[in-house]
Amino acid sequence: RAPPARLAGWVSARGVSKMSRRELLEANEDDGEKFDLQPDLRMGFTVYRTASQNLPVYVKISHNGTRCVTIVRKVRGNTQQLVEELRILTESRVEDMGGGVIHIAGNYKSKVKELLKSIGQ
Repeated sequence: RAPPARLAGWVSARGVSKMSRRELLEANEDDGEKFDLQPDLRMGFTVYRTASQNLPVYVKISHNGTRCVTIVRKVRGNTQQLVEELRILTESRVEDMGGGVIHIAGNYKSKVKELLKSIGQ
């Protein structure tokens, strides 16, 4: 489906946008309806799925349960573009660890999976 009319100002990750992806996801949550972004949207990165067809997004809990890190694996291509998208979405520290791995300070597993699904990964 096409985005609602009030989101018509949003173009793409490459174009000029009046709304960030975070605002778009929040607006989508408010309506309670799902819609697809432009199907021909070409991102500069790809997140490959696991052998069981799940998104490789994990949460590592350490320091006796006081520190959480969200880990995104199997990222190929322009990882800096994904890092910037995640930084906008989570408003948290996001680090490219190299080798297709990205660490995000905090537990953002559901938000990251929602973002990746919304852009067709």
